[in-house]
Amino acid sequence: MTLTFSSYRIDDNGVYLTFTAQDPGADKLSDYTVFVTDAEITGSTLAQLKTIVTNRLDRKIQAAGGLAAKLSALIGQSVTI
Repeated sequence: MTLTFSSYRIDDNGVYLTFTAQDPGADKLSDYTVFVTDAEITGSTLAQLKTIVTNRLDRKIQAAGGLAAKLSALIGQSVTI
């Protein structure tokens, strides 16, 4: 899947980076957001930062299938503590 960097939002502790897929395919999201801390940004070269972001995006894309299917079944359920 090809993702395009579409926007960012600066927060107190870092930056949220949003990427968009033009044609995500069946059962895939079209937008993915990852968080990068200020320390990661300032302490990394551009190549290292790209690797950090790519690894986080890959995890989110992989999780979107298996984990999301399992977690969606829990939405609306109550937990007693």
